[in-house]
Amino acid sequence: MLRIQISSTEELLSADRKILENKLKVLERLVKRYGEEVLLSVNIKPVTSRETGNVLVAEARLVIPGNDIRCSIEASSIKEVATQLKNNLKRLIIENKEKHEDKWKRLSKEVHK
Repeated sequence: MLRIQISSTEELLSADRKILENKLKVLERLVKRYGEEVLLSVNIKPVTSRETGNVLVAEARLVIPGNDIRCSIEASSIKEVATQLKNNLKRLIIENKEKHEDKWKRLSKEVHK
C-alpha cells in the first residue's frame, strides 16, 4: 500500500492536494513488490526567481527497502508538478526494479556455474 504524505511551506488548497494524491496513487501498483506499506513524502514550496517568475519546487522521497528513491522538479502549476512527479517517480521505480533484477540474474548465474 502506498501512503502519500504531502507537506508545503504554504497552505495547499484541498483541490490541489486531491490532484496530487490522485496522480501519485497510480504508482501504487508499481510499489506493491516492496512490501506492505511504502511511504511517499512530497514537499512543495513556491519559489520566485528572476528568470522564470513564480514556480513550485517539489521534492519527493519514496521510502523503500534498500535505497530510497528521490526526485526534484520545478513547475509552474500544481497539475504540472503532479504529472512530472508521477512520470519521474515511475521511471525511477522501473529503473530500480530492473537494476535489482539484473543483480539477482548475475548472482544466480554465478551460483549455477
